[in-house]
Amino acid sequence: MTRVINWGIMGTGAISNLFATDMHYLKNSTIRAIGSRSTDGARRFSRKHNIERAYNSYSALADDPDIDVIYVATPHSEHRANVIRCLNAGKHVLCEKPFALNFEQAEEMVNVAHEKRLFLMEAMWTMFIPAFLKLKEILGANTIGDVRKMEATCGFVADTDRARYFDPMLGGGALLDIGIYPVTIAMMLFGAPQDIEVHASMHGSGVDDSISVILKYAYGAVANFYCSIVENQPNELLIEGSHGSITLQSPWWHSWGLELRTERHNEVLRVPIEGHGLQYEAKEVERLLLAGRLESDAVPHKDTLDNMRLLDRIREEMENGS
Repeated sequence: MTRVINWGIMGTGAISNLFATDMHYLKNSTIRAIGSRSTDGARRFSRKHNIERAYNSYSALADDPDIDVIYVATPHSEHRANVIRCLNAGKHVLCEKPFALNFEQAEEMVNVAHEKRLFLMEAMWTMFIPAFLKLKEILGANTIGDVRKMEATCGFVADTDRARYFDPMLGGGALLDIGIYPVTIAMMLFGAPQDIEVHASMHGSGVDDSISVILKYAYGAVANFYCSIVENQPNELLIEGSHGSITLQSPWWHSWGLELRTERHNEVLRVPIEGHGLQYEAKEVERLLLAGRLESDAVPHKDTLDNMRLLDRIREEMENGS
């Protein structure tokens, strides 16, 4: 008989609610506990999602001996401390993106996971949605030839009442919040760039509210993207190759399908998402834990660290006024 994976959720924000809702798709997992910074918040969340245990501190959740893995969905600025708290308590961890505020924090988190022999993965849900798996299949088959260009937009009008978007102390700004998506794809396609060109618009709070990035590669490839938390955007991803192109439909980071254009024909491939789409990353964690694995091939530690290193390079260019 397959054992059940007992989950804890750390944080009661919007993404945690969507994650908890999607967990019913998993056959061998159950949410056993919720951790919040307030008693009322924990109790409300537990009642809403029928969760057995509600803790009014993150430490209490981490210390629950019956929990196997914790989904960390606290503000960006708290990821490092909360992930290490969970690892030190002997818990496996799925940590929301962006994994950390910078490469130094991310490297420390990964090192602790290695030291403790525990599972750790960045919750880059895009890598597991059906449309993205289809994209990788098409690229792997060389259907559009040699890939030389990527273009992406990521933009929405953020609620100014939600401090995390605009507070530098909480890891706010367009680059960290949504720039992680195109950075992840660009790194997957091309690796680390040779040159970077950055143009940013700064909010009064001190964070970037919009940012344009061009990544240039020695062999002629280019990846450019625009991210904003004050403007709505088409939110499409275009990948061009020598024999065609692929467009992931809006919003591309959890797309319902893609358009394939080749020299012979155009085709729209519909690849529906069940629920909100967060269950796919949770299924990956469930599968790997049941198999005794400590790292995902789809989102390995090396990729997470490489992506954070590139985010640091972009931010350095932005701060230098590039």
